[in-house]
Amino acid sequence: MRQRTLVFCWEMGGGNGHVGPFERLARRFIDDGWRVVLIVKDLTRVHTFFDPGTVEVFQAPIVVERAVPWIQYPATFAHVLLNMGYRNEWQLLSLVEAWQNLFQLIQPDMAVFDHCPTGLLASRGAAFPRFTIGHGFYTPIDTQPLSSLAPCRDMPLGQRMNDEQEVTDRLNRVLKANRQPALSQLGALFSEVDCNLLTTYEELDHNINRASPAYYGTWSLSPKANVTSGLAWPEGEGTRVFAYLKPMNGLREMIALLSHRNVPTIAVLDNATRGKLKEVAGPNVQLTDRPVRLSQLVSDCGLAITNAGHATICELLKAAIPQAMIPLTLEQAILSERVASINAGIKISSADRQEMLNQLNSILVKPDQFAGATLFARSHSADDEANIENCFARLND
Repeated sequence: MRQRTLVFCWEMGGGNGHVGPFERLARRFIDDGWRVVLIVKDLTRVHTFFDPGTVEVFQAPIVVERAVPWIQYPATFAHVLLNMGYRNEWQLLSLVEAWQNLFQLIQPDMAVFDHCPTGLLASRGAAFPRFTIGHGFYTPIDTQPLSSLAPCRDMPLGQRMNDEQEVTDRLNRVLKANRQPALSQLGALFSEVDCNLLTTYEELDHNINRASPAYYGTWSLSPKANVTSGLAWPEGEGTRVFAYLKPMNGLREMIALLSHRNVPTIAVLDNATRGKLKEVAGPNVQLTDRPVRLSQLVSDCGLAITNAGHATICELLKAAIPQAMIPLTLEQAILSERVASINAGIKISSADRQEMLNQLNSILVKPDQFAGATLFARSHSADDEANIENCFARLND
Protein backbone atom coordinates (compact mmCIF):
# COMPACT_ATOMS: atom_id res chain seq x y z
CA MET A 1 0.00 0.00 0.00
CA ARG A 2 1.36 3.43 -0.97
CA GLN A 3 2.43 5.57 1.99
CA ARG A 4 0.46 8.80 2.28
CA THR A 5 2.48 12.00 1.89
CA LEU A 6 2.03 15.33 3.66
CA VAL A 7 3.98 18.28 2.30
CA PHE A 8 4.61 21.39 4.40
CA CYS A 9 5.39 24.56 2.44
CA TRP A 10 7.05 27.69 3.81
CA GLU A 11 8.09 30.56 1.54
CA MET A 12 8.08 33.97 3.30
CA GLY A 13 9.12 35.29 6.71
CA GLY A 14 12.10 34.18 8.75
CA GLY A 15 13.29 32.70 12.02
CA ASN A 16 12.14 29.58 13.83
CA GLY A 17 8.46 30.51 13.87
CA HIS A 18 7.56 28.40 10.83
CA VAL A 19 9.28 25.01 11.01
CA GLY A 20 9.24 25.15 14.82
CA PRO A 21 5.45 25.31 15.30
CA PHE A 22 4.99 22.60 12.66
CA GLU A 23 7.44 20.20 14.34
CA ARG A 24 5.01 18.56 16.70
CA LEU A 25 2.26 18.26 14.09
CA ALA A 26 4.74 16.65 11.71
CA ARG A 27 5.64 14.04 14.30
CA ARG A 28 1.97 13.35 14.90
CA PHE A 29 1.58 12.49 11.20
CA ILE A 30 4.79 10.44 11.17
CA ASP A 31 3.49 8.41 14.12
CA ASP A 32 0.32 7.81 12.11
CA GLY A 33 2.34 6.34 9.24
CA TRP A 34 2.65 9.36 6.93
CA ARG A 35 5.66 10.42 4.90
CA VAL A 36 6.37 14.08 5.75
CA VAL A 37 8.14 16.36 3.27
CA LEU A 38 9.21 19.94 4.00
CA ILE A 39 9.67 22.58 1.30
CA VAL A 40 11.21 25.46 3.22
CA LYS A 41 12.70 28.88 2.71
CA ASP A 42 15.61 28.37 5.12
CA LEU A 43 17.09 24.86 5.18
CA THR A 44 19.18 25.63 8.26
CA ARG A 45 16.00 25.75 10.36
CA VAL A 46 15.04 22.12 9.73
CA HIS A 47 17.73 20.36 11.76
CA THR A 48 17.18 22.84 14.56
CA PHE A 49 14.06 20.76 15.25
CA PHE A 50 14.43 17.44 13.42
CA ASP A 51 17.22 14.88 13.47
CA PRO A 52 18.53 13.89 10.01
CA GLY A 53 16.29 11.36 8.29
CA THR A 54 13.14 12.25 10.22
CA VAL A 55 11.65 14.27 7.34
CA GLU A 56 12.50 14.84 3.68
CA VAL A 57 13.60 18.38 2.83
CA PHE A 58 13.58 20.55 -0.30
CA GLN A 59 14.59 24.16 -0.86
CA ALA A 60 11.59 26.40 -1.52
CA PRO A 61 11.60 28.49 -4.73
CA ILE A 62 11.96 32.03 -3.39
CA VAL A 63 12.81 35.55 -4.55
CA VAL A 64 16.36 36.44 -3.59
CA GLU A 65 16.50 40.08 -4.71
CA ARG A 66 14.83 43.06 -3.10
CA ALA A 67 11.85 44.38 -5.06
CA VAL A 68 12.22 47.66 -6.94
CA PRO A 69 10.46 49.90 -6.11
CA TRP A 70 10.26 48.82 -2.47
CA ILE A 71 7.20 49.84 -0.45
CA GLN A 72 8.63 51.02 2.86
CA TYR A 73 5.30 50.94 4.68
CA PRO A 74 2.96 48.33 3.15
CA ALA A 75 -0.67 49.19 3.86
CA THR A 76 -2.35 45.89 2.89
CA PHE A 77 -1.28 42.32 2.16
CA ALA A 78 -1.26 43.21 -1.54
CA HIS A 79 1.67 45.55 -0.82
CA VAL A 80 3.43 42.79 1.13
CA LEU A 81 3.17 40.61 -1.98
CA LEU A 82 4.49 43.39 -4.21
CA ASN A 83 7.54 43.58 -1.95
CA MET A 84 8.03 39.81 -2.19
CA GLY A 85 8.40 39.46 -5.95
CA TYR A 86 4.86 39.96 -7.22
CA ARG A 87 5.81 42.91 -9.46
CA ASN A 88 7.69 40.79 -11.98
CA GLU A 89 5.30 38.57 -13.92
CA TRP A 90 7.98 36.43 -15.59
CA GLN A 91 9.74 35.85 -12.30
CA LEU A 92 6.45 34.89 -10.70
CA LEU A 93 5.65 32.49 -13.54
CA SER A 94 9.06 30.81 -13.07
CA LEU A 95 8.48 30.48 -9.32
CA VAL A 96 5.07 28.92 -9.90
CA GLU A 97 6.56 26.43 -12.36
CA ALA A 98 9.27 25.53 -9.84
CA TRP A 99 6.65 24.89 -7.13
CA GLN A 100 4.62 22.77 -9.53
CA ASN A 101 7.69 20.72 -10.40
CA LEU A 102 8.20 20.00 -6.70
CA PHE A 103 4.57 18.95 -6.28
CA GLN A 104 4.90 16.69 -9.33
CA LEU A 105 8.03 15.12 -7.85
CA ILE A 106 6.67 14.69 -4.31
CA GLN A 107 3.11 13.61 -5.24
CA PRO A 108 1.48 14.89 -2.03
CA ASP A 109 -1.78 13.56 -0.64
CA MET A 110 -2.15 16.76 1.37
CA ALA A 111 -0.40 20.15 1.45
CA VAL A 112 -0.10 22.59 4.35
CA PHE A 113 0.98 26.15 3.52
CA ASP A 114 2.67 28.38 6.10
CA HIS A 115 3.11 31.95 4.75
CA CYS A 116 3.40 30.52 1.26
CA PRO A 117 1.29 32.47 -1.25
CA THR A 118 3.26 31.33 -4.32
CA GLY A 119 2.89 27.71 -3.29
CA LEU A 120 -0.84 28.33 -2.91
CA LEU A 121 -0.91 29.91 -6.35
CA ALA A 122 0.99 27.00 -7.91
CA SER A 123 -1.34 24.44 -6.31
CA ARG A 124 -4.57 26.18 -7.28
CA GLY A 125 -6.85 23.61 -8.90
CA ALA A 126 -4.74 20.68 -7.66
CA ALA A 127 -6.43 17.39 -6.76
CA PHE A 128 -4.91 17.14 -3.27
CA PRO A 129 -6.44 18.88 -0.21
CA ARG A 130 -4.85 22.24 0.64
CA PHE A 131 -4.71 23.95 4.04
CA THR A 132 -3.16 27.16 5.28
CA ILE A 133 -1.61 27.11 8.74
CA GLY A 134 -0.16 29.76 11.00
CA HIS A 135 -1.21 32.94 12.72
CA GLY A 136 -3.56 35.53 11.30
CA PHE A 137 -1.08 37.70 9.42
CA TYR A 138 -0.51 34.95 6.84
CA THR A 139 -4.22 34.63 6.08
CA PRO A 140 -5.88 37.95 5.23
CA ILE A 141 -9.66 38.12 5.41
CA ASP A 142 -11.18 37.70 1.95
CA THR A 143 -12.60 41.19 1.37
CA GLN A 144 -12.27 43.53 -1.58
CA PRO A 145 -10.13 45.43 -1.14
CA LEU A 146 -8.15 43.68 1.59
CA SER A 147 -8.28 45.43 4.95
CA SER A 148 -5.59 47.81 6.11
CA LEU A 149 -2.84 46.10 8.08
CA ALA A 150 -2.52 48.94 10.58
CA PRO A 151 -4.45 52.19 11.10
CA CYS A 152 -1.24 54.20 10.92
CA ARG A 153 -0.64 52.83 7.41
CA ASP A 154 -4.04 53.49 5.95
CA MET A 155 -4.29 54.88 2.41
CA PRO A 156 -7.13 56.12 0.20
CA LEU A 157 -9.60 53.42 -0.82
CA GLY A 158 -9.08 54.09 -4.52
CA GLN A 159 -5.34 53.50 -4.31
CA ARG A 160 -5.80 50.32 -2.27
CA MET A 161 -8.23 48.97 -4.87
CA ASN A 162 -5.97 49.88 -7.80
CA ASP A 163 -2.89 48.32 -6.21
CA GLU A 164 -4.79 45.16 -5.33
CA GLN A 165 -6.29 44.84 -8.81
CA GLU A 166 -2.79 45.15 -10.31
CA VAL A 167 -1.64 42.16 -8.27
CA THR A 168 -4.82 40.16 -8.99
CA ASP A 169 -4.57 40.74 -12.73
CA ARG A 170 -0.93 39.63 -12.73
CA LEU A 171 -1.76 36.46 -10.81
CA ASN A 172 -4.61 35.67 -13.19
CA ARG A 173 -2.31 35.99 -16.21
CA VAL A 174 0.05 33.48 -14.56
CA LEU A 175 -2.88 31.17 -13.76
CA LYS A 176 -4.17 31.44 -17.35
CA ALA A 177 -0.74 30.55 -18.73
CA ASN A 178 -0.81 27.40 -16.59
CA ARG A 179 -4.49 26.60 -17.34
CA GLN A 180 -5.44 27.01 -13.68
CA PRO A 181 -8.68 28.45 -12.22
CA ALA A 182 -8.75 32.24 -12.12
CA LEU A 183 -9.11 34.36 -8.97
CA SER A 184 -12.25 36.48 -8.55
CA GLN A 185 -10.29 38.68 -6.12
CA LEU A 186 -6.97 38.54 -4.33
CA GLY A 187 -8.34 37.28 -1.01
CA ALA A 188 -9.65 34.16 -2.76
CA LEU A 189 -6.05 32.93 -3.02
CA PHE A 190 -6.17 32.35 0.74
CA SER A 191 -9.84 31.59 1.34
CA GLU A 192 -10.43 29.02 -1.43
CA VAL A 193 -8.70 26.17 0.38
CA ASP A 194 -10.05 23.28 2.41
CA CYS A 195 -9.52 25.16 5.67
CA ASN A 196 -7.57 28.05 7.18
CA LEU A 197 -5.99 26.51 10.28
CA LEU A 198 -5.45 29.57 12.45
CA THR A 199 -2.89 28.35 14.95
CA THR A 200 -3.27 31.34 17.22
CA TYR A 201 -5.84 32.77 19.62
CA GLU A 202 -8.65 35.20 18.91
CA GLU A 203 -7.08 37.82 21.19
CA LEU A 204 -3.84 37.69 19.16
CA ASP A 205 -5.21 37.44 15.62
CA HIS A 206 -3.55 40.02 13.35
CA ASN A 207 -6.85 40.35 11.47
CA ILE A 208 -9.82 41.05 13.71
CA ASN A 209 -13.53 40.55 12.97
CA ARG A 210 -13.21 37.29 11.04
CA ALA A 211 -16.46 35.56 10.14
CA SER A 212 -16.65 32.12 11.82
CA PRO A 213 -12.89 31.69 12.37
CA ALA A 214 -11.40 28.31 13.31
CA TYR A 215 -8.75 28.88 15.96
CA TYR A 216 -6.57 25.91 16.85
CA GLY A 217 -4.31 27.61 19.39
CA THR A 218 -0.63 26.78 19.75
CA TRP A 219 1.43 24.01 21.32
CA SER A 220 4.94 23.56 22.66
CA LEU A 221 7.71 21.53 21.05
CA SER A 222 7.71 17.76 21.38
CA PRO A 223 10.27 16.02 23.62
CA LYS A 224 12.03 14.83 20.42
CA ALA A 225 12.68 18.34 19.09
CA ASN A 226 16.38 18.91 18.54
CA VAL A 227 16.71 21.99 20.80
CA THR A 228 18.79 22.93 23.83
CA SER A 229 17.58 21.46 27.13
CA GLY A 230 18.76 21.62 30.71
CA LEU A 231 19.81 25.28 30.84
CA ALA A 232 20.24 26.60 34.37
CA TRP A 233 19.47 30.13 35.41
CA PRO A 234 22.60 32.16 36.22
CA GLU A 235 23.00 33.82 39.60
CA GLY A 236 21.69 37.34 40.02
CA GLU A 237 19.13 39.53 41.75
CA GLY A 238 15.48 40.25 41.10
CA THR A 239 13.18 39.07 38.33
CA ARG A 240 14.49 36.35 36.05
CA VAL A 241 14.43 37.47 32.41
CA PHE A 242 14.19 35.38 29.26
CA ALA A 243 15.24 37.20 26.09
CA TYR A 244 14.88 35.96 22.51
CA LEU A 245 16.24 38.56 20.11
CA LYS A 246 17.63 39.10 16.64
CA PRO A 247 20.30 41.63 15.62
CA MET A 248 18.80 45.05 16.30
CA ASN A 249 19.54 48.60 17.25
CA GLY A 250 20.58 48.78 20.91
CA LEU A 251 21.07 45.04 21.52
CA ARG A 252 24.56 45.51 22.95
CA GLU A 253 23.34 48.27 25.29
CA MET A 254 20.41 46.08 26.40
CA ILE A 255 22.72 43.21 27.38
CA ALA A 256 24.91 45.73 29.21
CA LEU A 257 21.87 47.08 31.09
CA LEU A 258 20.80 43.60 32.21
CA SER A 259 24.37 42.90 33.29
CA HIS A 260 24.65 46.18 35.18
CA ARG A 261 21.41 45.51 37.06
CA ASN A 262 22.62 41.96 37.87
CA VAL A 263 19.35 40.52 36.54
CA PRO A 264 19.48 36.71 36.06
CA THR A 265 19.07 36.41 32.30
CA ILE A 266 19.03 33.72 29.63
CA ALA A 267 19.34 35.35 26.21
CA VAL A 268 18.77 33.41 22.99
CA LEU A 269 20.31 35.40 20.14
CA ASP A 270 19.03 34.37 16.72
CA ASN A 271 21.70 35.29 14.14
CA ALA A 272 23.23 37.82 16.53
CA THR A 273 27.00 38.02 16.97
CA ARG A 274 27.38 36.38 20.34
CA GLY A 275 31.13 36.99 20.52
CA LYS A 276 30.81 40.77 20.57
CA LEU A 277 28.01 40.66 23.12
CA LYS A 278 30.08 38.53 25.48
CA GLU A 279 32.27 41.60 26.00
CA VAL A 280 29.43 43.35 27.86
CA ALA A 281 27.62 40.31 29.34
CA GLY A 282 28.18 39.80 33.04
CA PRO A 283 28.09 36.44 34.85
CA ASN A 284 24.36 36.97 35.40
CA VAL A 285 23.68 36.83 31.64
CA GLN A 286 23.86 33.48 29.85
CA LEU A 287 24.05 33.83 26.05
CA THR A 288 23.18 31.10 23.54
CA ASP A 289 22.52 30.99 19.82
CA ARG A 290 20.51 27.74 20.00
CA PRO A 291 16.71 27.59 20.47
CA VAL A 292 15.81 26.41 23.93
CA ARG A 293 13.01 24.35 25.42
CA LEU A 294 10.90 27.09 26.97
CA SER A 295 8.81 24.68 29.00
CA GLN A 296 11.85 24.07 31.22
CA LEU A 297 12.35 27.77 31.92
CA VAL A 298 8.96 29.42 32.15
CA SER A 299 8.07 28.34 35.68
CA ASP A 300 10.92 30.44 37.09
CA CYS A 301 10.72 33.37 34.66
CA GLY A 302 9.20 36.76 35.50
CA LEU A 303 9.66 38.78 32.30
CA ALA A 304 10.30 38.14 28.60
CA ILE A 305 12.06 40.49 26.19
CA THR A 306 11.45 39.50 22.57
CA ASN A 307 10.99 40.80 19.04
CA ALA A 308 7.38 39.58 19.26
CA GLY A 309 7.71 36.30 17.40
CA HIS A 310 4.29 34.66 17.54
CA ALA A 311 5.20 31.16 18.76
CA THR A 312 7.43 32.49 21.53
CA ILE A 313 4.87 35.09 22.62
CA CYS A 314 2.13 32.47 22.88
CA GLU A 315 4.14 29.96 24.90
CA LEU A 316 5.31 32.65 27.31
CA LEU A 317 1.85 34.17 27.74
CA LYS A 318 0.40 30.72 28.47
CA ALA A 319 2.84 30.70 31.40
CA ALA A 320 1.57 34.14 32.52
CA ILE A 321 4.86 35.86 31.69
CA PRO A 322 4.53 39.59 30.81
CA GLN A 323 6.10 40.77 27.57
CA ALA A 324 8.49 43.57 26.66
CA MET A 325 8.23 43.51 22.86
CA ILE A 326 10.61 45.22 20.44
CA PRO A 327 9.15 44.44 16.98
CA LEU A 328 11.35 44.50 13.88
CA THR A 329 8.68 43.79 11.24
CA LEU A 330 5.12 44.88 10.52
CA GLU A 331 3.85 41.42 11.45
CA GLN A 332 5.56 41.68 14.85
CA ALA A 333 4.38 45.26 15.38
CA ILE A 334 0.73 44.27 14.90
CA LEU A 335 1.09 41.33 17.30
CA SER A 336 2.75 43.62 19.85
CA GLU A 337 -0.28 45.91 19.68
CA ARG A 338 -2.61 42.95 20.23
CA VAL A 339 -0.65 41.83 23.30
CA ALA A 340 -0.55 45.37 24.67
CA SER A 341 -4.31 45.76 24.09
CA ILE A 342 -5.00 42.93 26.58
CA ASN A 343 -2.52 44.44 29.09
CA ALA A 344 -0.15 41.50 28.80
CA GLY A 345 2.91 43.53 27.83
CA ILE A 346 4.30 46.67 26.30
CA LYS A 347 5.42 47.52 22.77
CA ILE A 348 8.81 49.26 22.68
CA SER A 349 10.51 50.96 19.73
CA SER A 350 14.22 50.42 19.15
CA ALA A 351 14.49 53.63 17.11
CA ASP A 352 15.65 55.63 20.15
CA ARG A 353 18.16 53.52 22.06
CA GLN A 354 18.03 55.54 25.25
CA GLU A 355 14.23 55.60 25.37
CA MET A 356 14.20 51.84 24.78
CA LEU A 357 16.58 51.31 27.69
CA ASN A 358 14.55 53.65 29.91
CA GLN A 359 11.39 51.66 29.22
CA LEU A 360 13.10 48.35 29.87
CA ASN A 361 14.51 49.72 33.10
CA SER A 362 11.05 50.71 34.32
CA ILE A 363 9.62 47.28 33.44
CA LEU A 364 12.38 45.52 35.36
CA VAL A 365 11.35 47.52 38.43
CA LYS A 366 7.70 46.46 38.17
CA PRO A 367 7.16 43.49 35.83
CA ASP A 368 3.89 42.53 37.53
CA GLN A 369 2.02 45.55 36.17
CA PHE A 370 0.66 43.52 33.22
CA ALA A 371 -2.26 41.59 34.71
CA GLY A 372 -3.44 40.52 31.26
CA ALA A 373 -0.68 37.91 31.06
CA THR A 374 -2.18 36.08 34.03
CA LEU A 375 -5.68 36.28 32.56
CA PHE A 376 -4.45 34.91 29.23
CA ALA A 377 -2.75 31.99 31.01
CA ARG A 378 -5.95 31.16 32.91
CA SER A 379 -7.79 30.86 29.60
CA HIS A 380 -5.21 28.95 27.56
CA SER A 381 -2.45 27.37 29.66
CA ALA A 382 -3.82 23.82 29.69
CA ASP A 383 -4.87 23.36 26.07
CA ASP A 384 -1.68 22.18 24.30
CA GLU A 385 -2.69 18.53 23.87
CA ALA A 386 -6.21 19.42 22.79
CA ASN A 387 -4.89 21.95 20.26
CA ILE A 388 -2.57 19.53 18.51
CA GLU A 389 -5.20 16.79 18.42
CA ASN A 390 -7.89 19.14 17.10
CA CYS A 391 -5.58 20.35 14.33
CA PHE A 392 -4.54 16.79 13.45
CA ALA A 393 -8.18 15.70 13.39
CA ARG A 394 -9.20 18.57 11.09
CA LEU A 395 -6.45 17.69 8.64
CA ASN A 396 -7.65 14.09 8.66
CA ASP A 397 -11.34 14.85 8.11
